[in-house]
Amino acid sequence: MSRRRRAPSRPRATGALPVETRILGLAREVAAIAAATAPPRVRRDLALAKIAAAFGEDRAIPALLPAARERARSDETLGLALAWIREQLRASLEEILEAGVRVGTIRKAFSSTLKTSALSGGFSRGPRCPAPSR
Repeated sequence: MSRRRRAPSRPRATGALPVETRILGLAREVAAIAAATAPPRVRRDLALAKIAAAFGEDRAIPALLPAARERARSDETLGLALAWIREQLRASLEEILEAGVRVGTIRKAFSSTLKTSALSGGFSRGPRCPAPSR
């Protein structure tokens, strides 16, 4: 009796996770705000309101992040995608804050405080979501 050989399994193509889609959309919206011609203070307020709404309205992003972070431990592509999206958000906010400091409408102390607190890791965990334990 001959045994049939199993065909080598191919890596299955997976689409973006809901959390990736939502956060990428948020990053695009914040980047558009950063690129707008409005004064830096207005752009700052709009960007922060957009981020707060995304994390607070339906709580979908904070609910999805823990599972995505857990999966990213074994899925390097997902980990890189989430890190890239977080960096896009950080860069957009930093652009807005630096423009405000240059024209004198945003205090440098506020800019530094926001960068070191919210941007250093807040987007990776989201509000009230604990840091991963290793």
